[in-house]
Amino acid sequence: MLSLKKILIALAFFGASTPLAFPSVSIKVTGGMGFLFRNDYNTGGQGIYEYYRSSYGAAAGQFNPLRLGAEFCGEVALAFSKRLAVGLGVGYARYARTSQFGYEWSFFSSAETLKPSIRLVPLTVNIHYYTPMQRRLKTDIYVGAGYYLMTFDHDWDVKTNFFSYETSQTFGSKKGALGFQAGICFEIALTPQVALIVQANGRLVKFAEISGVLKKTGHWFMGDWQEENGSAYFWFFVRDNEFAQILFSPTEPSETEFSVIRKGRLDLSGVSAGIGLKFIF
Repeated sequence: MLSLKKILIALAFFGASTPLAFPSVSIKVTGGMGFLFRNDYNTGGQGIYEYYRSSYGAAAGQFNPLRLGAEFCGEVALAFSKRLAVGLGVGYARYARTSQFGYEWSFFSSAETLKPSIRLVPLTVNIHYYTPMQRRLKTDIYVGAGYYLMTFDHDWDVKTNFFSYETSQTFGSKKGALGFQAGICFEIALTPQVALIVQANGRLVKFAEISGVLKKTGHWFMGDWQEENGSAYFWFFVRDNEFAQILFSPTEPSETEFSVIRKGRLDLSGVSAGIGLKFIF
């Protein structure tokens, strides 16, 4: 009569060597770095610095564009065969970088600090197509659509030596948009139920008509002041027909030296790469 230990060993060996039954469920968790393409914020922020350098010559510091950020995602996939699956996923990405620059003109000096923060939460649906490469390696090519939830926060501080004049403004906006994603993933089987994931993907999503709450505070020798507007916009325009600029304001900029005035857009399209694990049930 077989002992209980031998029966358990036989069952474990049979479960590990038997092909997966379909449909099967898997959970994938990955993390890595993302890279954003060109957008109005980066173009306008760089234009402000270039305007100072061109107009006053003594511009210091630099503008740091929003390019690199951390990205994480998880997905539950239902496989109908060895090659085809449908997955539902959720992710999180954050892009933030501080810029400090300023200028001097005669006896006047100004220093500015820009602190943007973008958080992105995609809710995605993907179709996966698997191709076996070797006994323990296969590729996963996927494409899909998603609804992307964005939170955009921006702090803008200005300090001058003109009667100690200082201002600080904060802008906060939340918005959703439809987007698309696609990528390729390499799965290296560690066990029949666990695989190491190495993936690269691309994302296409754009946000327009970005409105939110704008808060301003100020200080100078005559006292302090503050104001709040719950319906401000992110604006983009060109100054002196040369320098792209950005602005947060409840009203459209109307200065005579401004042209190509429109509401700013945040194009958060980009690419990312990451690693993780896949668990198969």
